[in-house]
Amino acid sequence: MEREAVRIKVPFDALDLGTVSDFLHWALARVDADAPADVDVELDLDEVEFVMAAGVQALLELESVLEERGQSLRVAGAAPIVVRVLDICGVGARWGVA
Repeated sequence: MEREAVRIKVPFDALDLGTVSDFLHWALARVDADAPADVDVELDLDEVEFVMAAGVQALLELESVLEERGQSLRVAGAAPIVVRVLDICGVGARWGVA
């Protein structure tokens, strides 16, 4: 049974070298503000058109922070190309990407 999750819509169109620093800062602030420790975090990637390796690394860093808090990361609404990148990097299934 999955735990309840707060859904956070990502307002970035890309997660790449040019955006990862801003993304990670934004994501950590949103988690602190919107995700109490008793719920997991589901990132809505509907607006994200592509993810590069740096973006996957930022998501892994976010996951690490969440795990320290006793939470887990899920991903929803990802475009097919984003799903493919996450699957190639071996994290798609772990984050519930279909």
